Amino acid sequence: MISLRRQLLAWLATVFVAVALFAALATYNSFGRTVHWFMDEQLRALVEARAEAGIAPEPVDEYRLRQKGAIAIQVWQGDEFVASAIPALVMPRQPTSGFHNVEVDGEPWRVYTSISGDRTFQGVQSLRLRQHVIRSQALGTALPILLLIPVTALLVWLIVRHVMRKLETLSQAAAERDAHNLQPLPGNHTPVEIQPLVQAINRLLARLHSTFDAQRRFVQDAAHELRTPLAALSLQLENVQARITDAELKQQVDVLETGVARMKRLAEQLLRLARQDASVGDQQETQLDVCAMLREIITELLSLAERRRIDIELQACGTPNAVGNADDIRSVLQNLIDNALRYSPEGSSLEILVTESAEGIEIRIVDEGPGIPEDQLPRVFDRFFRVAGSNMEGSGLGLAIAQRAAERNGATLSLQNRTDRKGLVATVRLRRSPEQGAPRRSEAARSAQAPTKLEDANAGT
Repeated sequence: MISLRRQLLAWLATVFVAVALFAALATYNSFGRTVHWFMDEQLRALVEARAEAGIAPEPVDEYRLRQKGAIAIQVWQGDEFVASAIPALVMPRQPTSGFHNVEVDGEPWRVYTSISGDRTFQGVQSLRLRQHVIRSQALGTALPILLLIPVTALLVWLIVRHVMRKLETLSQAAAERDAHNLQPLPGNHTPVEIQPLVQAINRLLARLHSTFDAQRRFVQDAAHELRTPLAALSLQLENVQARITDAELKQQVDVLETGVARMKRLAEQLLRLARQDASVGDQQETQLDVCAMLREIITELLSLAERRRIDIELQACGTPNAVGNADDIRSVLQNLIDNALRYSPEGSSLEILVTESAEGIEIRIVDEGPGIPEDQLPRVFDRFFRVAGSNMEGSGLGLAIAQRAAERNGATLSLQNRTDRKGLVATVRLRRSPEQGAPRRSEAARSAQAPTKLEDANAGT
């Protein structure tokens, strides 16, 4: 993945290091030229002065010549060597006046020759000493620049981090946008270079918002329009069924009635889904008696449980109270229990376990159905998604509605297959009421008071 921050840091650091190295090299060259010019002038002036005055050379020891930059004068009369400031150094007489670079026994020397008539004055200075002086002085000048490289790199990193923080804030705001939150991205304090991108994204969000609104209105209107004729059709079927005496015709009417009931359920789900999407999320929250709500839902679904001969067992510890919107939480639990009853085989059992802790209230709905293939579990909350190979009739909206309702109330909903046998475990975690005290562990141990079976409601088998 390409990182804009890393690219900026890499390029800026590379450019700065290159500039610093170039500056150090330029400093070295400039200082070298200055040193050579100064010492050459010093060498020329001394030789010219000696030649003009005709003064014999003063002795120079080898240490001062090689380590201190002293100048040794040599004199020739014609081709005859007359005098030398350092006899140990055998420097040949140069044929022309001016500066020369001469190497003697592998050591470089700077030589200035002044020829006046038949007399030749020649000054000698160590080039190795000059190079040493240039390197030491240039390094002293370039060292602060080199030391500034890591400091400047740190400053560049901090500046890039500060600039990129605005992009990160914008990226985070974009990541928070989904089908339920299509508000425009904030444009204030956004860099000018990013403004066109932000404006393009906001225009896209506006078009998506308009499309979703149109879709939601269509679904809501269609569901409203279908409710009345479906209710009338259901009523007419009841009247017809009461007067049918032919068994075969009665069976066909039963099939038709089942289809009408399925259509009514689909219309109700579509209407509920449209209402959820239209909600802005500022619902009224209340304190909810979880066990009482579960008993009411079980009572409403008794007919389905009796028809499929499914035994429901509710196990709850104490009287846990949750916080949330009653309609939403009821929708979540009712969808999950209804699905468990429809997908469980006839004659099986369904367990509803309620546990309470300081973190919240957990409700586990455990059935004995076929479960869901592991590769399809991540998609079960998508709208209109149905598990491949399922022979149960449905619209694929129940779990989508349940998940959306749970999210709106700060609850979590998850599904996983049972590990002990076939079946599915649906887990809902609700926020615990802050007004309620700590969970009473003593009540959790009193299992005689906890279980509430369907037989208590005259629905057991």
